[in-house]
Amino acid sequence: MEQGNYGENFDRGYEEQARPRQQVIVIGEPVPDKRTTKNLAICSLVLGILAIVFSFLPYIGIILALIALPQGIVSLVQKRPGKGLAIAGIITGIFGILLSILFILVYVVAVLAL
Repeated sequence: MEQGNYGENFDRGYEEQARPRQQVIVIGEPVPDKRTTKNLAICSLVLGILAIVFSFLPYIGIILALIALPQGIVSLVQKRPGKGLAIAGIITGIFGILLSILFILVYVVAVLAL
């Protein structure tokens, strides 16, 4: 076996492949956080309002409010813009749950009274 031929073929195979890229070092400002939207806060507020509006329907108001609460909380925890909207969404979600429970109790008492 000749070492020279093996080495030449071996090197030639790697020449056809792409060379590895060198590491790039970026100096300057860090990339800003892309979470700059108020979408979660707005969605929380809208669902909280819908929970209040539909609280007279059994379970619909509770489901809407249980979706609104985590969205408002996540928006606050991640410190996204729209802090006031998120707080309003949490408050309307809690109010929607309470109204829904109140209406369910009224329905149960009305059915038992018959």
